[in-house]
Amino acid sequence: MGKAEISSIRNDSFIMARPRVEALLSAAMEKPVTLIHAGAGCGKSCAMYSYLSGIEARVIWIQLSEADNTPSRFWENVCNTVANIDDGSNSAMILTGMGFPGSGERYKLCYDMILDILKPNLRYVIVFDDVHLINDADVRSFMLALANTPFPGLSNIFISREASITTYDVDTPDEDFVVIDEHDLLFTKAEVADYLSMLEVHPSHALVDEIYSASEGLAHLINLAGKLIKKRPESTNQIGDVIRLNVSKIIDENFFEESTDDMKKFLVKLSLLDHLSHSLVHSLPGGYERIAEAMKMTTMIRSDVYMHDYRLHNIFTEFLADKEYLLTGEEKFDTYRMAAEWCSENNYRLEAIGYYEKMGDYTSIVSIASSMLLDIDFHSGTYLLDILERAAPGLFEENPGARVLYTRMLLSLGRADEAIEKLQEFILSMESQHIGRDEAEILIWLYNNMGFAKILKATDAGGYDFAESFMKASEYMKKAGIEKAPFTINVSIMPYACVVGSSKKGEPERFIEEIARSIPYTGHTLGGCLYGADDLTMSEVAYYRSDMAACERYAIQSCLKAKDKGQSYIEGRALFLLLRMNLSRGRFDKINEVLTQYDQLMKRSDNYMERIQHDIVLSWYYASIGETDNVAPWVKGDFMTREIDAYINGLEDMTKIKYYLCEKKHHALLAYLDRRPTTHGVRKFILGRIGMAASEAVCLYNIKDRKGAIESLRMAYEMSAPNAFDMSFIEMGNNMRSLAGAALREKDCGIPVPWLESVRSRAATYAKRIAHVKSRYRQAVGKEGNIQLTLKEKEVLQDMSQGLSRTEIAAYRGISINTVKAMLQIIYEKLGADNSMDALRIAISNHLI
Repeated sequence: MGKAEISSIRNDSFIMARPRVEALLSAAMEKPVTLIHAGAGCGKSCAMYSYLSGIEARVIWIQLSEADNTPSRFWENVCNTVANIDDGSNSAMILTGMGFPGSGERYKLCYDMILDILKPNLRYVIVFDDVHLINDADVRSFMLALANTPFPGLSNIFISREASITTYDVDTPDEDFVVIDEHDLLFTKAEVADYLSMLEVHPSHALVDEIYSASEGLAHLINLAGKLIKKRPESTNQIGDVIRLNVSKIIDENFFEESTDDMKKFLVKLSLLDHLSHSLVHSLPGGYERIAEAMKMTTMIRSDVYMHDYRLHNIFTEFLADKEYLLTGEEKFDTYRMAAEWCSENNYRLEAIGYYEKMGDYTSIVSIASSMLLDIDFHSGTYLLDILERAAPGLFEENPGARVLYTRMLLSLGRADEAIEKLQEFILSMESQHIGRDEAEILIWLYNNMGFAKILKATDAGGYDFAESFMKASEYMKKAGIEKAPFTINVSIMPYACVVGSSKKGEPERFIEEIARSIPYTGHTLGGCLYGADDLTMSEVAYYRSDMAACERYAIQSCLKAKDKGQSYIEGRALFLLLRMNLSRGRFDKINEVLTQYDQLMKRSDNYMERIQHDIVLSWYYASIGETDNVAPWVKGDFMTREIDAYINGLEDMTKIKYYLCEKKHHALLAYLDRRPTTHGVRKFILGRIGMAASEAVCLYNIKDRKGAIESLRMAYEMSAPNAFDMSFIEMGNNMRSLAGAALREKDCGIPVPWLESVRSRAATYAKRIAHVKSRYRQAVGKEGNIQLTLKEKEVLQDMSQGLSRTEIAAYRGISINTVKAMLQIIYEKLGADNSMDALRIAISNHLI
């Protein structure tokens, strides 16, 4: 069916231009947000549709249903709708991979994606229709976040039967939104007369009065009255009484009952479908002819030329829902099957799964869900897990593939203990029976799931026995006669490559040894999965031990191995370590080389999680050198408590901590650190606990809680000492230099003096190298001339340029020697200088003295 033929089925002749309402809508389009709320039958959608058809705008019309109360289903609906106006930016595809943005940070990233789609100088309108059907808090929060975010050239329209989204929910100034209610949409008496004339019905003034009074200005009743008069002119005497009857009865008596049995069944089939795409509706038996005939008979079905689908009025859908008894079980099954197949082919995978569940076809559910295993987000994982748990007993025996899916969903939700328990049960059951090729293929996946579950569990339990599971998967692959993995699994890395949770000495080495044992097996069964992870972990451990030569060597090896096997997550994390290592050495040119490699990595992938990782890496770098204007906006947001955040979100938290420290948001950061549990997030890992305790220490010191700061520093030291993890302290630069100095002046603080002296010295050196990189960066981007020094700082510099020593400057200016030292340190940081000569050179070149 060609697009021209599809678009030709229209019933716009039932829609009348209403200048009064269009003037309201025209004024509303000048504002970012419009709330349209009125009862059923007021013509809300038709009025909006009629207006939009007459203006130049790109329209994203999202028709909501009760199914959209599942966030993952809602997000699939949004992404597929957005794809209709995405001119090749691939942003819609990335949005799909991102999964439902259930947190503030994710929404801000989503905002950036949408900006990529919107073209300058074009007008866009996004319509959320039937908002009253949505009661899920997460979905409503997303819609409100969209309303509260100013997109250039975009108008947000919310259509609802009730004031389900009100002016109190929309956090925008009063002048930035418009409310159109039932009073605005009800037909006036003059509009009733005009509409009836448009239908070629020419009633008397008295009959117009009767219809106006009986219909109370409701558009759908006026339309029914006009159609009834045209069809049965003799009914005019009873028109008022007819209108006052139950609407369903009017539809039944004057349209539905006069239809053929085939037409009735066709219309009921439409009510079974959530998404009435033109191509899907036309694929139903007799679909094209019947939809065309139905649209000639009623305005309760319309064609949307923007989204290429049909819309049934809610009143009509509710009416048809009571007629499902007209369909046999086989007819319902066939309708769901056709819908599921269409959805599968058109990237509505979760909607397809919903139809297959209605059919009881779990084989197809497993097949579709298995194709999603590599990019399951929390909400999709929850949705799929719920479906499997609703299934009738015997599912896992009848469909062994469901065992793989079920345990994978548990893993995606971070429920490692439950996953291990179910995996043990499933494996024991299968291995106690005959194992053919099919059973061996299932066991490959079950053992791989077991291996990853044990990696997650190892953080808590401290046992490293996951290589055995990966080895068993490899053995079953050989038994099944499979020589090569069908595809490559690119596993994302947690916030730390070293996922050890214990501070016990030697634990990192034990973990690395087990990872190294696992890689030949995961490489065999999962297409190179985890290649480079052992070198990555060794590089990370070396970095936190301040062994930069080893860190660099292992990171380069990890990059090469990961790139060769398509492990882009590992490659990205190795580049992050190279960035941090070069920053610690003050190598600006090398940093730029690493960032160039990172950009090249991003060009090879459209993966959403890798884009997040890229933003986080850049944000970490900019926060480290104090260029916080360049930190990604979504990273600057408040810390969020999420359903599952032990992995990539933990890396995000590491960067937020760096940003908050740079911005001196000490109280906000302390509040976050205080409420963060140890069971998930970055505190799940020993490196995370050390870093957060050290962060807490410098925050407390900066708010003058010296005692609390030294106690937190002592706790961080005790966790770090067994494995000599000192870099978490050194990376805090001057913050740690000052705190370590205070601890040295404290008697019996519980921290060895040599360690404090070493950390203080190395943190000061780190700060100087950061200052050097910052200065080089500012020179490179033309910001060097924007250095701002206070009058007192300029005076000290001037004195220094005249050869005065620090003691002489203190005496001349009447200040203490410590004040002079502190001022010089601030001057060095502002100038990006390593020493006094460097500071004088930069100051003179920028005409500061």
